[in-house]
Amino acid sequence: MNTLGHRRAYQQRERELIARFAPDAAAAIAAEQRCRGCGCSESLACEEGCWWVEADLCSSCSAEDAVQAPQG
Repeated sequence: MNTLGHRRAYQQRERELIARFAPDAAAAIAAEQRCRGCGCSESLACEEGCWWVEADLCSSCSAEDAVQAPQG
């Protein structure tokens, strides 16, 4: 499983490449819904794939939050 830091770095690299080689697509992706954890979007999902569990949270970040949540 990828860590949150890895997913954020992946998203940043992908956005930089898209901005460089496909500026029109970059503008469309920038306007999309994004995950508050890693920054993935509908067009630029996590490497391992993900889906929306909340309006601003993807399944990869949700799973990581569940693993890190304190037991009480």
